[in-house]
Amino acid sequence: MIAKQERSRKRVKIILNTARDILAESSVDEITIANIAKRANLKRTSTYKFFPSPEKIKMMIIEDDLEQCAKDLALNCENNSSDNLKKPLEKIIIELIKLLKESLSLQKLVLASNITPPLTISSLDLLSSVIEDYIEKNYNLPNMFNKRGVFLVTTQIIISVLSLNFKMNNTINDVGKNEAIRASLAYLLSCTASEN
Repeated sequence: MIAKQERSRKRVKIILNTARDILAESSVDEITIANIAKRANLKRTSTYKFFPSPEKIKMMIIEDDLEQCAKDLALNCENNSSDNLKKPLEKIIIELIKLLKESLSLQKLVLASNITPPLTISSLDLLSSVIEDYIEKNYNLPNMFNKRGVFLVTTQIIISVLSLNFKMNNTINDVGKNEAIRASLAYLLSCTASEN
């Protein structure tokens, strides 16, 4: 049974790596079960066994890459306390943009596409948690109702603004960065003001 599980893990890895290779060379539309199976020398039925649709493969790549992005973000952001909420928010957004610019798969699957990661996926929750932790370490946030939910929405606002900027310019530029800061700051301030 262990050998079978190990073989299954290897096949999943092959499928995901093949999808990433296809994504690096062409468009998101080229990630199909048929293309992956042919390129990886797997049977279609074997590929369907692990991923019933190309969307499941794309979501697994998004999940893996957002999780890695969250881990890298936690490592890359140095603490720098401030009495102004904008400063730590700006710092974490700038670091997030750097990481997004390094990830071709997140650019194509999240920023440039209409695939929006649902708020229930654990990697988006992890990314949100990293942003929340960084803000709390560097700014004295007042108590707020449903802080977890507030930061999930904040993270989604940031990603949505950066996605729109990327779609319009094929990159994330200063306009996107500044709008992501402005929109997320306005939302966070509205949530803290309602508690006072």
